Amino acid sequence: MSAVQAVFMTAWAGFLAYWVISARHLKKTVRRKGSWTSGFVIALVGVGIGVLARIPGLAPLVHSRWFPGSVALDAIAIALCVGGIALAIVARAYLGTNWSAQPSVKEGHELVTSGPYHYVRHPIYTGVLLAMLGSVLVVSTIFAVVWITALVIFLVRIRIEEALMTQQFPDQYPRYKKQTKRLIP
Repeated sequence: MSAVQAVFMTAWAGFLAYWVISARHLKKTVRRKGSWTSGFVIALVGVGIGVLARIPGLAPLVHSRWFPGSVALDAIAIALCVGGIALAIVARAYLGTNWSAQPSVKEGHELVTSGPYHYVRHPIYTGVLLAMLGSVLVVSTIFAVVWITALVIFLVRIRIEEALMTQQFPDQYPRYKKQTKRLIP
């Protein structure tokens, strides 16, 4: 494993560890919309890529890069990955016990508009997409499929989440939407 790959593996492992640990103490869910399918679809795409990696003739597709390796590209990719993961973690920390794996309203739910939420309404998704983009640049072009899949899932989830937040905060959320960009500040 190269030093660059080790940075990516460490960053994503840290992200997953934080996500699991921080999900231990959350407020009780009052209302949920959506389902488990988004995580299932991402897992299915990941398994599909794993299978493709083992098929002779298709393995090079999984292990190929769009651009030849260079110090500059590696630095940009690492910055995107580590910066994206940091943004997602900070955003998750700002949500605190209001966070949920599925679009939900929690008991005593609060509308968070500070920290990264001051600049973008869905900074966790922004961060994950940035981190995945960095991974696509350095790890493998096939992960572009995962990035596109995640983007589509996030866009669907955003519609569901924003409908829930508009119902929960009918005066505040529409104003917040007008003042703050969805994914890109």
